[in-house]
Amino acid sequence: MRTFDSLKGKLKKSEEIEAVGRTKDAITTSSEKTKLETKGRDTEINKKEWTIGDKIENRYEIYNIMPGGMRIIYVCYDYEFKELVALKTFQDRYLKSKFGMKSFRIEAEIRLKLGEHENIVSTKFVDFIEGKPYIVLEYIAEDEKYGADLSGWIARGGLNLTLALDFAIQFCNGMDYAHTKFKGMGKSFVHRNVKPSNILITQDRVVKVAGFGLAKIFDEMSDAICGTPSYMSPEQFSGSKDIDVRSDIYSFGCVLYEMLTGKLPFVGISLGELRDKHLKERQKNPKVVNPLIPSALDSVVMKCLEKKPENRYQSFREVKEELIKFKEVLQKDKMQTMNERRG
Repeated sequence: MRTFDSLKGKLKKSEEIEAVGRTKDAITTSSEKTKLETKGRDTEINKKEWTIGDKIENRYEIYNIMPGGMRIIYVCYDYEFKELVALKTFQDRYLKSKFGMKSFRIEAEIRLKLGEHENIVSTKFVDFIEGKPYIVLEYIAEDEKYGADLSGWIARGGLNLTLALDFAIQFCNGMDYAHTKFKGMGKSFVHRNVKPSNILITQDRVVKVAGFGLAKIFDEMSDAICGTPSYMSPEQFSGSKDIDVRSDIYSFGCVLYEMLTGKLPFVGISLGELRDKHLKERQKNPKVVNPLIPSALDSVVMKCLEKKPENRYQSFREVKEELIKFKEVLQKDKMQTMNERRG
């Protein structure tokens, strides 16, 4: 296990690595090692990408492998702590990506500085294993019917109004914690990739915020346009340098819209079309798509989706408080209806 300072130093060196030879595109059982040049001296990085059944460092036995983007996640049984964990690292073909290594370093720093919170995926520690950086995370077991993240609950119709509100409040709770934590350090934090697949749901229906790979903090990340187009804010599309928490609130508004209606506020066949819609068009009110949505909740979603950041909620705490108030009214109305039926 490494302190973050030592990890940061190693990752910075890794950003300067240039690979000699080709890397494999697919998972392989080869134990081939490739020599890499770093600052005038040789460093060996194991080019093997593990397979199910392998045991990493005689400690982590691999049960599942989930590649995605530049990253790859190994679901493992940790024989030291006797629990399932998720090991997140790079796919080998991206080891020479300077942007990838930098984003991974920043993600590791964010996760370690966030500490523990019930609504954020827990980071156990960060380490180098056979020359590659790994983030060791808590494992979120998936629901048999809906999977491990919010996208499955939306796609398979698992959300009623009460559950959608509960999940939304928990998400806001996690994001409020993250933004408040870094604000207390005198730093700003923007997730930049709020979307259903980055909102994990445990089997006990606890929301866990994930997907910090594109987060911006400490002004270390560039202001390049990045994110998932269907959920990006107008300021993300325009490449604004003043992006802040209100951009995440807009993205959350897209997610909440989808939770309540089963549809995205905007769809397009190209990036350009989506960009124009998010920048210029007004989306249909959620209530128009789903008439069962109460007007007060419709207003919350629409305020999150205002084009100008100053017209949105200014913090996730504000959004959370609005949703809690609405949930309390909803519960009170339900109790009153039940009492009237009994009477």
